[in-house]
Amino acid sequence: MELIISLIGAFTAISGLVISIYGIIHNRFESVHEFMRGFEDEDFIEAKKTVYNSENFETSNVHAAMVVNYFHHWGMLAKHHQLPMWVFDGATGVGLCRLHNKLNIYVEKRRKENNDVTYSDCFDWLYNKVDKRLTKKKIPH
Repeated sequence: MELIISLIGAFTAISGLVISIYGIIHNRFESVHEFMRGFEDEDFIEAKKTVYNSENFETSNVHAAMVVNYFHHWGMLAKHHQLPMWVFDGATGVGLCRLHNKLNIYVEKRRKENNDVTYSDCFDWLYNKVDKRLTKKKIPH
């Protein structure tokens, strides 16, 4: 009888572990889906176009802020392993690096203006990780 109860307990524990792992994997793929869906948002498309086609941004520039905040948000999730880094192993990563480079001066102005060195820090973290990944894979960016 004790053996049967032990087996049921072990089976329950293993089932719980399998369901938990499935939930984690599912949540990460949901994050990927949300991340990619963000690229289809018309406002974000316009913001990226503005950033790609401009050189200097005032700190009041809404499009620059939108792009920075978007990648800061996803950088935070990637840093905490909620968004897998493989998402950035191609055109997405190349675009992220280009946008980060175009927005560097804007971010520094915002940090200084608001006396906030943490502004966009997860975007910076994400850029550094993606830059290393693309360089290691020999993907020009």
